[in-house]
Amino acid sequence: MHAENIEAAKREVLRLLRHTGDVLKGVTNSSDLLHKPDPKQPRQIDTHKAEKWRSTLRNEIEKVKNLEAIFAVVGTVKAGKSTTINAIVGAEILPNRPEPMTTYPTLVRHKPGQTEPVLDFPVARSFNSLVCKAKKKLTQQTGKTPLDRLYPDLHEQEIAKKILEDKLEIAARSEGKAEIFESLKTVNDLYRLCGRLELDLPATAVRMPTLEIEMHHIGASDTGVGWFAVLDLPGPNEFGQSERLREIVQTQLSRASAVVLVSDFTQRKTQADEEIQRLVKDELPRLIDQLTDQPTDRLIDRLFIFVNKFDQRRADDWDEEETRQYLAKTLLNGHVKPEHIYPVSALKAFLANWAQRQLKESGQLPGPEASSLTKDFGKAAFGEMWEDDIEQLDRVQTGADRLWKRSLFADPLDNVIRVAARNASLLCLEAATAKLLDYNQRLDSFLKIRDSATTKHIKTLQAEIDNLGRDIEKISEKEQASRKKMEDTLGEFNDLIRIRSKDWSDQIQQIIKHYFERGELRPPPTEKPRLGFKKVWDQLGEWVSKWLRDEPFPLPPSPQTGQDFSPGETLLEYRGDNHEAQAKEAIEYIRDRIQPVYDKAATYIEQKLNEASEGLSKQIAGELEEGLRDILEQAKKRLQRDFNIELTFPEHCLKIDIETLQSLDPDIVEQKEECVTTRHKNSGIWAEVARFFGEILEQDWGYERIQQKHEISTINLAVLRDSAMKHLGRFSSEMQDRAKELAQTQKKALSDYFDDLKDYLEAFRGDLLDACQDKQRETHSLEERHNRIQEFLSEVRDIEYDRQRFSESLGVHNGAERPS
Repeated sequence: MHAENIEAAKREVLRLLRHTGDVLKGVTNSSDLLHKPDPKQPRQIDTHKAEKWRSTLRNEIEKVKNLEAIFAVVGTVKAGKSTTINAIVGAEILPNRPEPMTTYPTLVRHKPGQTEPVLDFPVARSFNSLVCKAKKKLTQQTGKTPLDRLYPDLHEQEIAKKILEDKLEIAARSEGKAEIFESLKTVNDLYRLCGRLELDLPATAVRMPTLEIEMHHIGASDTGVGWFAVLDLPGPNEFGQSERLREIVQTQLSRASAVVLVSDFTQRKTQADEEIQRLVKDELPRLIDQLTDQPTDRLIDRLFIFVNKFDQRRADDWDEEETRQYLAKTLLNGHVKPEHIYPVSALKAFLANWAQRQLKESGQLPGPEASSLTKDFGKAAFGEMWEDDIEQLDRVQTGADRLWKRSLFADPLDNVIRVAARNASLLCLEAATAKLLDYNQRLDSFLKIRDSATTKHIKTLQAEIDNLGRDIEKISEKEQASRKKMEDTLGEFNDLIRIRSKDWSDQIQQIIKHYFERGELRPPPTEKPRLGFKKVWDQLGEWVSKWLRDEPFPLPPSPQTGQDFSPGETLLEYRGDNHEAQAKEAIEYIRDRIQPVYDKAATYIEQKLNEASEGLSKQIAGELEEGLRDILEQAKKRLQRDFNIELTFPEHCLKIDIETLQSLDPDIVEQKEECVTTRHKNSGIWAEVARFFGEILEQDWGYERIQQKHEISTINLAVLRDSAMKHLGRFSSEMQDRAKELAQTQKKALSDYFDDLKDYLEAFRGDLLDACQDKQRETHSLEERHNRIQEFLSEVRDIEYDRQRFSESLGVHNGAERPS
């Protein structure tokens, strides 16, 4: 869009935002129209929610004034949020250390031409007042207990010592990397110490530290009208320590135009993975709801996932496409688009970006003694023998380019960051109009119900309230029955898993056993169906037919033909000068022959397990939809409106994570000594005579027997077989773990569905109860309220009409790219 058109669009959006804020203020100030939050009587809008909306609108006004698009970066502690931002900027502007660093939101704004970073801290005075409060408490504490005993943590001890010695002051402005690092570290350490001292952040701390610098890969050429910024936020397991910080994070998050979730790829299948799952399944939907107070699916186009530390995956781990598909199907009920998921290495991207920036600005890298990043870059780009390469500028440039390519960061940079920077103003305007749409729809619904007191008889209102109450009771009864039915179905499904996993495990055992007995791979014979299958079939339905189909277990294609060793052979022996190397090669060969069987088995079982899971989800959803159809249709008729609350199970992508057979290592090779007896001819005439007669009489006359010891390598095939077979127990346990995982997600989806449905109806019922109370008013008071509500409704509809026309014009004239 042309700059003049953007300026006109900005004025229109500001007008609509202010107008909506005025309507909300008028509704809030109208006597008894809004009530305080009451857990016993939910409402569509209450005083707390209205004030939150007004605060959000004020934030939107400030953001639209600046035409600023903000990408909020969220994730768990040490997922790599700060490193990701450093990679985008191309400079180490956010501090990084083994302990978690980000505990206070920091805004990083792209400012073309600003080569040296500048940090503004608008609430430095409030933080310095906090330092004074901390000193008082510390003085009291250290009067009884030494500081090092009070605070064993060195960072806390250091910051406490500075406070006591009056050497700590938060600067309102910091310039250059060293000053900025020290300032941000001080703020973070102060926050942690104040948590120990039971001192919370200042009430005025609603503005953030803002760091301005030119982002290396964006530069001036990629910047259109408006500003682009990245918001570094503490993870949920950080801000959960403080309600004040939680409020600050929520306030700042509400300003964001989009969300980038940084997850740690290496934390899959580890204890830390639980935190990621909690973030994705519990925290992230809530954070997105806070972002615009909209349902998650309305914002999904502005959600991006950066799967960090992807370069640290094992050889048998997922590739890029598998990772995208898995996360796309499992995150946020399958609403995340695969093209919005980017496996990356933020560290490699940052080091490559940093090196390229140094070459551009200085023509060389700083010496290793001047910057540790030179050594880090050298090792990442060239390996342990990096010192010679780092001296050659052409090698450094080539190494930086290669490292950047290996980081996989080019795609998210081009498709998300650069596009957002070019279209910052449009993203800002679109995010603001999305809030307007949602707020106006909710206001319209609320006002119409409250106005019903002036147009409907109180008996009609009471009947609607009673009917909604009965609907909610019926839904609660249906919820209990559905939970019971789901428990039964999942129990039957677990039985099926147990039966099928045992069969598949047995089949793989037969394949491996036959291989070690006969020296060749071949599929096991097809088994007859188990008797237990019929019972499960009858209980779960025909969707299990594909899963229970009798078919031989598939073997991977193999270029090898014939036998690898003789049938019945139990010991492989290797002699000669290279016996140990030959034995290791044999182990490697056998492992390479068996591993594809495990890989094929895992792939096959994953496919079957996902087919079964999909069928199970469809069955449960279909049964529930059938059972609730009449209740929901009646509720919609009573409310005279549709509501789209659907039961959606995540699209399952259940992966069987089986170890590779790396444990078939050379330790299985045994080193032995064998005695070899050899004959040597004795010298002399008598020896020759003896040998002559010895040959006639078949005796060893004329020879000397010499015994020699030789080292050989042996492989006991039984031991090797047992080592390979021990992995098979994992198939069964993995399948049952995935079944438990499936059960948990489905139970949660069912619970969330009923909670949302009841909350929705309860909110309408609460508004109707208020409308009934309105009926108690005198006639002239009711007429006055009716006229006032009609004025509000008219204004809301005018705003929505103008918003809709504006959005249509924005869509028609907006030929700009969108982040993808």
